[in-house]
Amino acid sequence: MPWKERIEFDSEDWAQIEEMCLIQCTAQEIANIMRVSYSTLERRIKEEYDVTVEDYIKALSAPGRKSLRRWQYEAAEKGNIQMMIWLGKQWLDQKESREDSKNIQEIRITGGFPSFDVTQESTRSDND
Repeated sequence: MPWKERIEFDSEDWAQIEEMCLIQCTAQEIANIMRVSYSTLERRIKEEYDVTVEDYIKALSAPGRKSLRRWQYEAAEKGNIQMMIWLGKQWLDQKESREDSKNIQEIRITGGFPSFDVTQESTRSDND
């Protein structure tokens, strides 16, 4: 059985791979786009840069994460309420709270059919 021809990456290929890392592609996605196996991508990165595929992708994806974080922060600064809420939850451990007091319908079973008393109001605690 003849050997397959060795797959090499040229400078344009490496630039494309770096760009994919920047936009947070996984190693498997990069391999698929480059039309190589995961193991081929892994070997070429090890040969070219003497690092694991995980370390390579982690290092090259950091600027993309930094840019995204900056854009999110800028959106919040410009008044994007959804982004403010999301960042508050992510960075500040903020949570949405339940209302402590809710109108609760009291259900009574009479004659086999439920009847509702919609005027009944009760207070719920966090233990409910």
